[in-house]
Amino acid sequence: MLTIIFDPVTLIGVGQGQYSYEYECTKYEAECTPEQWKTPSDWILQGSEITAAPVSDPEIALAAAWKDHQASAQRALDKSDMTILRCYEGNVIVPAAWVMYRKELRSIISASMGDAALELPVTPEYPVGT
Repeated sequence: MLTIIFDPVTLIGVGQGQYSYEYECTKYEAECTPEQWKTPSDWILQGSEITAAPVSDPEIALAAAWKDHQASAQRALDKSDMTILRCYEGNVIVPAAWVMYRKELRSIISASMGDAALELPVTPEYPVGT
């Protein structure tokens, strides 16, 4: 069973669920088609039904774009964990540029709204010795 997870405030799709057994969906989750599952931010939850997000509503489009931007920032933060782990394993002090980079990513992730057109912070050079 494939599901889309929806934001409780905007009811826009924000994530994907996938289960290989019978599963009772939460209040903000609904069973979906494979096509819907591929693009969760293109869908909204109306009652218990998944419908296409109205393209003409700029507020919904901006919110969806921001959620996608936040998801990109989360993926970058997750990927940066490997560098921090390598610093730890190599007994290398985490460079200030990496600390700032991760702080900027967390700022994007935790913000309720922002400009999705802005680029994510640039990944710093990998620390020597990692």
